[in-house]
This record gives sequence, structure tokens and C-alpha cells, in this order.
Amino acid sequence: MLVLTRKSEEKITIGREKKIVITVLKIQGDKVSIGIEADKETPIFRNELIEGESFEIEQVKMEVR
Repeated sequence: MLVLTRKSEEKITIGREKKIVITVLKIQGDKVSIGIEADKETPIFRNELIEGESFEIEQVKMEVR
């Protein structure tokens, strides 16, 4: 795992052609707000949502749209 330290408003870019840009928007106590910019074709999920059966159902709903 690569670990990077960022301050508020600093960014990390992943990839070149289909890049994903992650921006630290706000740091407040033990909570960090981040913004993620990516192509519409790139699905972005919170990990707690992809654990279990409910993720499979929601994934199918997304693919139908």
C-alpha cells in the first residue's frame, strides 16, 4: 500500500489516460472530506456498501441505467 500525506486542498492523481483525481476538501477532527473526479464509466463505491448481497443488487441496478 502506498501511503501519502496531503493537506487540505491538495490532490492526488491516479493514472494518465483515464485519470482519477482525489482532492482533500476538508479535515475536521478525525474526519476527512474528499472529492473524487473520474470518468462516468469508472464506478466509485464506499467499502461498506460493497460488502454483502446488497452490493450485488445495486451493481445490477447501476448497469441497467
